[in-house]
Amino acid sequence: MHRLLTISVDVNNTVGMFLLDTGSDCTIIDSAFAQGLGLKLSGAASVERNYSIDEHTTTIAERVRIGPKNWPTVPRVMLDLSILSRIQMTAISGILGTD
Repeated sequence: MHRLLTISVDVNNTVGMFLLDTGSDCTIIDSAFAQGLGLKLSGAASVERNYSIDEHTTTIAERVRIGPKNWPTVPRVMLDLSILSRIQMTAISGILGTD
């Protein structure tokens, strides 16, 4: 079985596993993970997919940390990543893009 590369990301003092996707131009957070953290909605963003461009809700975490590096108050696109988690057989809390 082929597994994708994941990394631990601390979002408001809660650690989740995020998939690394250097081809993505935005960072995505799983909607259930975001709701569990109590993150509030902040707006909308366009997300380009293979054959469409969709509007999705964004949210802002007070703090996102990977190792010693912090990113405060950067909008994250919220999507349901439950299918991806089932495919990977591990909980995927988000996707790290290049934003």
